[in-house]
Parts: sequence; C-alpha cells; structure tokens
Amino acid sequence: MHKILSMSFALAMLATPVLAEPMRVKLASPAPAPAPINKVFGAWAERVTQASNGSLIVEFVPGGVLGKEGQLLDRVAMGVIEMAWDFQGYYPGKYPKSAVAEQPYQFRTAEQGSRALQKLHEDGLLGKEYDDVKVLSLFSFPNAAVMLKTPLEDLSGLAGRKITAQNPTMQAAAGALGGTPVNVGIPEWYQAIGRGVIDGAIVTFTAVPAFRLNEVMKYYIDTTLGGNPGMFVMNKAAFARLPQDAAAAISANTGLTLASEIGAHLERLNEAGKGVAAQNGNQVVQLTANQADAWEAALHPLRDAWLGKTENGAAIVEAFRVEASK
Repeated sequence: MHKILSMSFALAMLATPVLAEPMRVKLASPAPAPAPINKVFGAWAERVTQASNGSLIVEFVPGGVLGKEGQLLDRVAMGVIEMAWDFQGYYPGKYPKSAVAEQPYQFRTAEQGSRALQKLHEDGLLGKEYDDVKVLSLFSFPNAAVMLKTPLEDLSGLAGRKITAQNPTMQAAAGALGGTPVNVGIPEWYQAIGRGVIDGAIVTFTAVPAFRLNEVMKYYIDTTLGGNPGMFVMNKAAFARLPQDAAAAISANTGLTLASEIGAHLERLNEAGKGVAAQNGNQVVQLTANQADAWEAALHPLRDAWLGKTENGAAIVEAFRVEASK
C-alpha cells in the first residue's frame, strides 16, 4: 500500500508543471534618478513585466548607475547590460543618417520627430547604423533652444559666446551663429557655467529641471534648432534568449507606438521645463520673424553640408519631413 501511494505521489508530481523562474533583465538610464524622462522608461518596464505572464522582470536602473551617456550603447552591444537608452550624439560618426533629426527646422513637436525617426529605421533608410543592437525604439527630444548666462544685446547671432551642446550638429550650429563651440558633457554644464568655461548651451528645455540649469542660465531664446535623437536598444543575444511570452510583451510595446509615447512625454516635459526656465526673473524670449530668417539662413549651410556627405541624404530628409508632417 505504501509503495502504491509513493508511486501515485511521484506520478502526480510529474504531472504538475514546474513553473520556470522569470528571466531578469536590467534597463539602464543615464539620466539623474529624479529626471522626469525616467518616468516613461520606468512605466515601460512595469508594463512589459506585467504583460509577460510572469516570464520576465525588467529592472529599471536610472541615475547612470550602470553607465553614463556615451557608454551605454557599447555596454548593451557587448551584453554587459541587456537594455538601455542613450544619445546617438555621444558616438561621433556612428549615426550620420540618424542626424537628420538634429537638423534645424525639420519638425515641430518631439512626437512628430520621434515617429519620423523610428519610421526611417523601420523602412530601412538608416542603413546598418543599428546592426549591433536590437532597436526597441528611436525617438527625438524636442527642438533645442539657446540658453545663456547673460542676455544678448544683439539677437542676430551668438558672437562672443562660448557655447556647448549635446551633439556635433548643434555644436556646429553654435559656430555658424558666431559663437565658439566648446565640448562639455551635460552633467558638467552647471559647474562649467560657474567657472566661466562656457557662457551657455544649445539644448532642449527638458534639460532645465533635470540639471537645474535655471539656477545658472538666466536668458533663453526659444527657437527650433533641431532635435537630439535618442535610442532605446537591447542586446540581440539577450532578446533571443527571452521566453516566448517575454519576447511578445516587448514586441507589442515597441516601435512606432513607443516612439509616439516617448515623444509626447518629452514634449510635455519641454513645456514644463520652459516654465521652470522662466522662474525667478529669468527671461524667455522668441526671435522676431526677421531674426528667425537670419538664423535659418546662417544655419542653412550646415544642412547642405550634411546632405553632401550623407549617403541618400536627400531621400532621408524628404521621408523624415513627410512622416513628421502627419
């Protein structure tokens, strides 16, 4: 009798499915932990975890703990971490076609720019720029503005000012507008302003509250000097190892839908950042129509130069504009 019960118990155990442990992956963000952009990626991690039917746990790690801007792409490609978002501008020469989003006067809102950049990728117009990783979504930050420690008396350009930016296109724009481009990483901008290393920056208003720029930059020119493209990527081998439910959960929450979500979130942050910039007596001004025309004319050679050195550049610009206008 004892043997029969033992055999029955063993058979019952064999018939009971063994629940696999969920796969754990880390999603790294270079932005400071309190930065509002982390909300959209933290929410994404929770949403995908819940949609995976218990097969995946996405651990969101903000604050540059797992790597800073300009480091995370390589760490994802090598498999040091599974997922991250980073800026293409920190990898000079690697993403020339994606730099279409950096060109001035290409789109109005970050949602438009984000969808357009992601669509270029999906349509194959960006070539092999992202072959070393799996793209979950490409996106663009809102159009950059000019932020300065002290006001400009003459709004025809940036003559006499030392200006930094987050990507080479915007640094070139500073030079085209008469300023002196200076290469400083955004986490150092606050101290660089205080030490006189720089007089200002070309960057989106989303950076203002994230890096407390409103405390050191007092004068803002609200214009459309191009976006700063971003990439949300995953290690290819890590994606291939995912359980079926986990892979499906990620695939259902990426692409154009996610690009729109990130872009819309960034545009809301941009408006909020503009409000922070205007606090405590700071000035936020806009160019007159004549001044805007003069700036656009000064920057036009930059776009021509990009077109001249970028394979299929004219088709990329046209496709980007068509998608951004939707």
